[in-house]
Amino acid sequence: MSVCILALFTITTQAQSKTDDKISVIRAIAPNYPFIALSVNISGLVEVEVQITNEGTVSNAKVVGGHKLLQPSAEHAAKKWLFTPSQENNNVRKINLKFNFIIMPENTYHEDLWSTFLPPYSIEIREKKRDYQ
Repeated sequence: MSVCILALFTITTQAQSKTDDKISVIRAIAPNYPFIALSVNISGLVEVEVQITNEGTVSNAKVVGGHKLLQPSAEHAAKKWLFTPSQENNNVRKINLKFNFIIMPENTYHEDLWSTFLPPYSIEIREKKRDYQ
């Protein structure tokens, strides 16, 4: 299940224009926990570098670290994030998003399985392993 978390938080980054640029997250999308990764107990952090257009959309997303089974889901979700528009023309902004995939104990309550946005630019994706026999 993909969860959309609406948020407005400020991220400080160094922009290519050599000036500090405040980037606010307008929409943060949590990825699905890949079934194959969950079934073989794969968890961990995936880091995705994104380029942000002047309009605030993601123009490019590239995985820079994390387990191979988790990477496609994180990269796909990163492309759907939305940020505040830039005040400068032709200002390419880059930040790294972090997606932390966590396998929770079987007795975890449903409300503790919601994906959680952690400012400035991280999301925890919590899922418990299920018996699909």
